[in-house]
Amino acid sequence: MASVLPYRGPPRISAWPRQRRWSIRGTGPFQGAALVEGGTGDLAAVAGTARAWHDGAALDDIRRVAPFVHLTGRFEVPDHDPVYPFTSHWALRFSTITRPRLTAVGPCLAANSDGTYGVSDGVAGPGPFRTPARTHICGVRYCRPV
Repeated sequence: MASVLPYRGPPRISAWPRQRRWSIRGTGPFQGAALVEGGTGDLAAVAGTARAWHDGAALDDIRRVAPFVHLTGRFEVPDHDPVYPFTSHWALRFSTITRPRLTAVGPCLAANSDGTYGVSDGVAGPGPFRTPARTHICGVRYCRPV
C-alpha cells in the first residue's frame, strides 16, 4: 500500500520461510534505501507498522509504536532537497544522490589531525578553524547552489 507521503515508497513485508516471523522495510522512493526495518513474530504489529508508515507517521513515532523496528539513520527529505550529506573518513561531504554512487558537490568539511577544522572544494580552501561552529559558518558561505 502506497503512503500518503509522496517521498515514501510502499513498505515491503516478507514472511520468513521456516518460522512464524515477518519482516517490514520502509524505504524512500529513490534507490530503495531503507529508512526503517525490522522483524517480529507478531503479524498484527507488522500490520500496525505498515498502517503508521502509510498514514505518514514520523519515523520516531513509528519506532515508538513498533519497538521491533530499527531506524537506519537515514532521513526523509520531504522538500525534495537534492543534496544528501555523507561522511568519508574524517570529512563531511554532500552528494546529489545517495550510496552507492555518490556524486560529491559543494564543500568538504574536514577534521584535521591537529584538532583544527577545514573547508575545501576537495582540493583547497579557507582555514584552518579552531571550532566546528566556525567551520560550519564558513562552509555555508562556501556552498555553491547545486
